[in-house]
Amino acid sequence: MTSRKSKVEPGTLSHYLLAVKDGTRRFENAFQGVARMILEKPIEKVVVNGKTTYDFQIFREGRKHVIDNDIARKFTA
Repeated sequence: MTSRKSKVEPGTLSHYLLAVKDGTRRFENAFQGVARMILEKPIEKVVVNGKTTYDFQIFREGRKHVIDNDIARKFTA
């Protein structure tokens, strides 16, 4: 008997659905994917100007931050 996986082309929807069923991949919507990426990185609880806030390390990775300081200033002014 041949397995179903041998008949399925890699990169197809059928291949992906079989991987989800086997547990090697997971199905998630965009919100779940972003939440997972944020929560996989460290989150620090910090106090800024007397108020407690959270510092998400995922937004500090890479050469440039996701939200540039110049853009952030325009929205806070």
